[in-house]
Amino acid sequence: MKKQLENHSTLEHKRYLKPLLLTGGLLLTSAYFTHDASAAETQDATPKASVTDTNKTAETTAVAETTTTPATPEAPKATTAATTNQQPANTTTVTQTQTTSTPSPTTPPQTLEQPKPEGSQTLWDNPDGENYYRIPAIASTGDGHVVAVSDYRYNDAWDLGHHRIDLLVKHSTDNGETWGPETNITKQYSSETVGYGDAAMVADRDSNKVVILSAYGDKGYWHKVPEYVSTRQDPLRIARLVSNDGGYTFEKPQDITQNIYGLNDKWTRLFAASGRIMQSRYVKTGDYYRIYTSILEGQPDGNNNYVLYSDDLGEHWNILGDAHSPVPNGDEAKIEELPNGNVAIFSRTAAGRIVNVFTYDKKDKQFATGTWEAQPEKITLGNGGSTNGETLVVYAKNLKTNQYTHLLLQSLPTIDKSRKGVGIYYKALSASDKTAKDVTSGWDPNHFYLIQKGESAYSTMTVLKNGNIGFLYEDKIFNLGYDIQYLTLNLKTITNGLYEMAYTGLGTQQTPFVIENKAQQNAKETVFKNENVQWLDTTKVLPKEEARVVKEKENKEITMSQTSYSKENKATSNQNINQPNTTSEKNAAKSEQKAKKANELPNTGEETKRNLFVGLLALVTGLVFVKVRRRNKN
Repeated sequence: MKKQLENHSTLEHKRYLKPLLLTGGLLLTSAYFTHDASAAETQDATPKASVTDTNKTAETTAVAETTTTPATPEAPKATTAATTNQQPANTTTVTQTQTTSTPSPTTPPQTLEQPKPEGSQTLWDNPDGENYYRIPAIASTGDGHVVAVSDYRYNDAWDLGHHRIDLLVKHSTDNGETWGPETNITKQYSSETVGYGDAAMVADRDSNKVVILSAYGDKGYWHKVPEYVSTRQDPLRIARLVSNDGGYTFEKPQDITQNIYGLNDKWTRLFAASGRIMQSRYVKTGDYYRIYTSILEGQPDGNNNYVLYSDDLGEHWNILGDAHSPVPNGDEAKIEELPNGNVAIFSRTAAGRIVNVFTYDKKDKQFATGTWEAQPEKITLGNGGSTNGETLVVYAKNLKTNQYTHLLLQSLPTIDKSRKGVGIYYKALSASDKTAKDVTSGWDPNHFYLIQKGESAYSTMTVLKNGNIGFLYEDKIFNLGYDIQYLTLNLKTITNGLYEMAYTGLGTQQTPFVIENKAQQNAKETVFKNENVQWLDTTKVLPKEEARVVKEKENKEITMSQTSYSKENKATSNQNINQPNTTSEKNAAKSEQKAKKANELPNTGEETKRNLFVGLLALVTGLVFVKVRRRNKN
């Protein structure tokens, strides 16, 4: 009987003890998870930056960094055919990565030779004075490839005249980042005493043709040895080389000497200048846009410049103007067009350029007549050196005023009276700039970008397909020969953030154009549709159309917003749910929810404390109960 009572008592204890212990455990577990959730909600309730705020912060930081350090284009990759040069971090040369302001062109060089600009590539290298390269030319083809040309002068660096010189060509298909192997395009026509050199080049915008004019023969324009001096009877000749595949292969050179000499029976000796043959942005009277080049004509009392034009890519030539030289006592020269269609010549001289401007007779729809100004004007640039450089007009946007304009770029060495410190000056041109006085006035010496302080001479440039500028120049000391150096430049870098390229252009292709053989001063209104030109920014389709494009974009956004609003209202009506439909209402709802959570957090903490207390009390009660039971048993 006693045993039965003990068993009954044990069963009764177990009946009450198990629920008691189970209740305490559940309360403690509930308290633990409630506390963990409360901590998480407290952390979520802490204000933190949104993704948008973080992005804005990053953008602000980026803007601040951009303000102090100009953006640097990515350095071109090295290939086996071109050596990429890296600038030492402690160099004083002004490059695209420096944060200091552009120095005055009068800054003296620190040494005879400075390190090459960061990102530049050596297309032709003369490490030991055995390979002599000179006279660069560059052009961008209709498909966006880049063609570079250089003289290869055997044995020494001297000019034509009983001296073998060949023309070497390299190509880039990626906007100058990498370059293919060289091709010698004249080696089968030259000899120990006959050379081809001083190339002037143009790439036609409407086809894949590339045309090179080259001086050639065994005579020399500057030669002092009597039997090697060019004369009308036995001249330094002129060759035309044509490529139909973008400059990869060239046809046999065509001799056009008599065509040129036949333009004026008083010319005694001629020299076709090197660099860039300019293709018109306005005049197209035949199958091709007109091209311009300059020649130098020698007389006993000095050298005179003339401008020639061709409407068949250089097969036949004519004099622009009359028999009078637009630049008496000139030198090597480059041709460009002003925004209104006038043609300007920029002739090499000490400390700058001599400029004259040709105005077409507006009544002559074949653009065969017109007049040069009576007297040329001079631009004073640099510090006295006389070296061939390039002249280029590009279409740009002023980033301060958001106005579109044409920029005139002029490259030349600028340090001392020697060939040092090649760089680029720039000046804005307006539609009213149509005279030599307009072109030569208003140059700011601070509107200048120094490319390299060291020894440098001839330079040339072209507009690339991506809107950058491909710059090709001679680098090193003359008596050791030159390297031919290539560098990709951004217009924003050149102008210290003042301008950006608005129109990409291809080679000489810029705006405006002639449509249907008519000279139209405002041809930009129709050129986009008819010429398929490419713009860097789709919102910059045309200056006069920009407002329309922006307006259409705004209207489209408004329409999309209204459509979205209607859909939200419809969904709200179908679901019978009152949801905020505007951004302000949504934000207010979110704020209200956050505030509600924040207000509920203290209550959650009190509940946690209560659960912990009750759970502990249950466990203690259970343990006491077990202890009493064991004592009674004993």
